[in-house]
Amino acid sequence: VDCVRDRWRNVPVMKEHDEYEWLWQALRQGQHDLVTALAPREFDWKSCHPGYGTPLMATMHNAIVCPGGKQEEERSHELIRWCMAMGADPRGVAGRADAMSVGLPPSPPGPGWKVYDD
Repeated sequence: VDCVRDRWRNVPVMKEHDEYEWLWQALRQGQHDLVTALAPREFDWKSCHPGYGTPLMATMHNAIVCPGGKQEEERSHELIRWCMAMGADPRGVAGRADAMSVGLPPSPPGPGWKVYDD
């Protein structure tokens, strides 16, 4: 895998125009069947994309931003478990990724809405 190391966290950071960009996009879009059928064996599941973060962060994007019903939620969980079985580490840190790696939160429900701490 052609990558550089983040010198602060010793995490492999993928170059922007990487041969696995299609896989990163499929992870981000929650394309379960595509990822599980075609992910290359040599893909580094502990790597970090400069925009999407870790493979698990990329996978969580679709689950958070585009929540579906119970069936869609289960598919997201299956993909996350599959990524972890392939070597993705939930403790991985994306030193260079930003909040956009998981997406923007939805807007508040309307005027006068208040945030409460539970």
